[in-house]
Amino acid sequence: AQLRFAEDQVFQPERDEFDFLLNRKVLADMGVRFWRFRSQTTATRDPERMTEMVERLVRVGVLTPEEGRQLAGDIFHREFRKIADDWVRRPLTLTLAGIQTQGVAR
Repeated sequence: AQLRFAEDQVFQPERDEFDFLLNRKVLADMGVRFWRFRSQTTATRDPERMTEMVERLVRVGVLTPEEGRQLAGDIFHREFRKIADDWVRRPLTLTLAGIQTQGVAR
């Protein structure tokens, strides 16, 4: 939350001012008329929100557990050990449905 606040209140206004000067002075002096410079913003990621989002996406089957683990590794800045089982490459909803079906068939 603090990073987002700093981004919105401090850094983005600074970038906007820089972009304005670059577009109105530098590009105008160079005769550039139909282009606009726009600074890239940093990707501020709240680890708690990202974790919740990844968990939900894995739970509903948008991401496979393997993809969720890769994103979790990015969030926590660490590498998780590889799981070689097939279930990590299938949506969790399909894996759970298969487990339930096997239990009913017995």
